[in-house]
Amino acid sequence: MRCPFCLNEVAAFRQETDTHSRPILICPDAACKAEGVPFQYAQEYEHYSPIPFSIVGLRGHGKTVFLTSLFHVFEQIGRPGHEGSLWPGAYYEPLDEENMHEVRDRLKGLAEGRLPPATTAVFPRSLVVRLSRIPRAGGSHLMMFDTGGEAFLTVNGIMAFGRYVRRSPAVIWLISLEDLASPDEPNDSLTVYLQAMAEMAAESEKQELIVVLTKGDLLLRSERYPDLPESASDFLLQHELDPSGDSWQVLERISIDLHDWLLRLGFHQFVNRAEDKFANVRYCILSAQGTSAVNGALEVGLMPRGVLAPLFWLWRRHLGPAVWVDTPHSRDLYFALDEALREAPAGSVIHLGPEVYRLQTQVQLRQSIRLFGKGNGKTIVRGSAEGYDIAFGGPEARFEAADILFQHDGASPADVFRAVRGEVLFRRCGFAGGIASPDRGGSGDGLILAKEVIAKVSECEFTRNQGNGLSLRDNAKALVEASQCRGNKGAGIHCTTAEKCMMVRNHCSGNDGHGIRLGGPAIATIEANICQGNRRCGISSTENSEPALRGNFCQDNGLNGIQVKNDAKPELESNQCLDNQASGIAYADHAAGTARDNRCQGNAHFGIALCDQAQPLLEENICSNNGQHGIVYLGDSGGSASKNQCAHNSGCGISLENHAIPAEIQGNECAANKSHGIAVASTVGKRVRLRSNNCHDNLGEQTRDFRKTTWFG
Repeated sequence: MRCPFCLNEVAAFRQETDTHSRPILICPDAACKAEGVPFQYAQEYEHYSPIPFSIVGLRGHGKTVFLTSLFHVFEQIGRPGHEGSLWPGAYYEPLDEENMHEVRDRLKGLAEGRLPPATTAVFPRSLVVRLSRIPRAGGSHLMMFDTGGEAFLTVNGIMAFGRYVRRSPAVIWLISLEDLASPDEPNDSLTVYLQAMAEMAAESEKQELIVVLTKGDLLLRSERYPDLPESASDFLLQHELDPSGDSWQVLERISIDLHDWLLRLGFHQFVNRAEDKFANVRYCILSAQGTSAVNGALEVGLMPRGVLAPLFWLWRRHLGPAVWVDTPHSRDLYFALDEALREAPAGSVIHLGPEVYRLQTQVQLRQSIRLFGKGNGKTIVRGSAEGYDIAFGGPEARFEAADILFQHDGASPADVFRAVRGEVLFRRCGFAGGIASPDRGGSGDGLILAKEVIAKVSECEFTRNQGNGLSLRDNAKALVEASQCRGNKGAGIHCTTAEKCMMVRNHCSGNDGHGIRLGGPAIATIEANICQGNRRCGISSTENSEPALRGNFCQDNGLNGIQVKNDAKPELESNQCLDNQASGIAYADHAAGTARDNRCQGNAHFGIALCDQAQPLLEENICSNNGQHGIVYLGDSGGSASKNQCAHNSGCGISLENHAIPAEIQGNECAANKSHGIAVASTVGKRVRLRSNNCHDNLGEQTRDFRKTTWFG
């Protein structure tokens, strides 16, 4: 947490006892050791955003009056009929007795019609005030530093009385144009400030500068500085600000207009230099008094105008990355993405910057939303809920997301994103960090497409999930194209949906499970995918699935390039299964289907292996350079093999073993194998016939049928 006095980050405040035997909190930083950290500040730190800022300005430019007027306005927030009446339920509070007396002393003079005396040049402690229940902004701790204006005349003055600016992330610089001798004064003050920052080894490049033109009521009728921008003039007349309205756009327009106006007035050196020396520069205008004063006494009651404008810019700086929501009727700013997602009306477009957005709660969406970021890995949405982070399920709704990384964070088991109804479209998105919990039924998947959802997933990434990268189930319909699934503990893609789906040009690599796993009643089309380096198989077709696998590339997988088991009946066509640690294609159980025009090369075991009671049709496949046989029939496997080419294998071209009963072995070419061209074990059924096979240049016999009795036996 941040010390409200030295602004350093500390692990915890040290508790001791004062001379009255009361507990006090002390900053543990050796360079600070400040006493009197408010207990409420420390105890509820996580619930309120810390907003430290320094107030800078020359004597007579309105620093003290601005701060006092700000407290005056704080007294009115949440009160119907006053500034802040648009903030129902909001309130402010000093966090301890010392801060309370400071605020009350400042307000007492105003109540009697007297302006506060100028601040003396002393090194101040921050004044800590809490704001609560502010629309969109929530709660925040304001830590305000102020000292006498003469401290900013010299580097020595800043070093002695204003050195708090070195760690302040934001600086409110008050300038009264009517009190300047020339346009050079702000630039000269900037020279002093930047030199002091340099000598304190501080970095203004990390600070937000909020330039506040004070005494705006005088600028409305100024002859010296004519043509005040219309946006600024209107604001001084209609100055109420609403965090949940269009005030953000109003202030943005004013900032741009004042920037350009000051350039034209001759303050170009200050303006241009400030832009180069600070992280961001914002401009606003206010009138802290709203009326004239004579000899320190107000002619009429205090009527502050626009004094909340700097606070709005502080919120923009501190409350988290901006979430802009374009609704059908307005443009709104949020500081919490989950709040924006829940409140955005149907048809809204939400824009996210290149920032990390943390979800505070689990998010459920049922309305049509479009969510756009600045790039997968640049815009990151992190959740830490249990079960799932985000779920979409509007029967007639459409959710679209692009250029965002959705990431689960923390220890709670959860899927990253679930979509169960309606239509979803993901483009260039990432899904990472899902955490599995088998005992609670959690799979830990990156993206789950389930029930009746219709989906298109394009150019996305699914990485480092404890479950599957992408899971399709129930009756989901999906097109998954040009996506990458890497480093998941389950499969890269797991598909059990009963509806037609297409998975095209995806790259599934380095997963602990299969690259792509198809199960249940899956009838998906799997085409032109690369499944490489997975711990199990490149593609697995199981249970009663009947997918079509065409033109896929399965290489360097821990088991088979393509696995077919249970009662699966896939159509395998023009796939390449190379250099896998078991077989290129392996059939087991009661698997069937067809394998046509596939190339199985360089696999550790067999090119194509059939075992148990598998009965596929093998036709026109190329099985070469495999560690054992080109094609092997084991167990009670059957089916047929025709027009296949089996060459340069370390075993036989085709081997029939155990009680294999293929209907026919016909028209195959078996050449240059290190054992027999075709070998038939004595236990193979008598009905199995070898017909019109071309076996040549094999190191063993061209055809060796052990069922036939020799002269010796």
